[in-house]
Amino acid sequence: MESKLILSKREVDIIQELLKAKCRKQIADTLNLSIHTVDTHIRHIHIKTNTHSQSELIIWAIKNGINL
Repeated sequence: MESKLILSKREVDIIQELLKAKCRKQIADTLNLSIHTVDTHIRHIHIKTNTHSQSELIIWAIKNGINL
């Protein structure tokens, strides 16, 4: 879907981890990143998707075909 194209591969990876109900620390450990980097990616994802909460982002991801 076209809206997925606005996200980088790493941002999609982070959304997929959020869909698995992982916390920021778990995401950082899984993707071998710092928590600060995960927070920065999440902030950028919210800007790009025009979402304001994790639940809004999860709904956006499902509607836009981002799967586990």
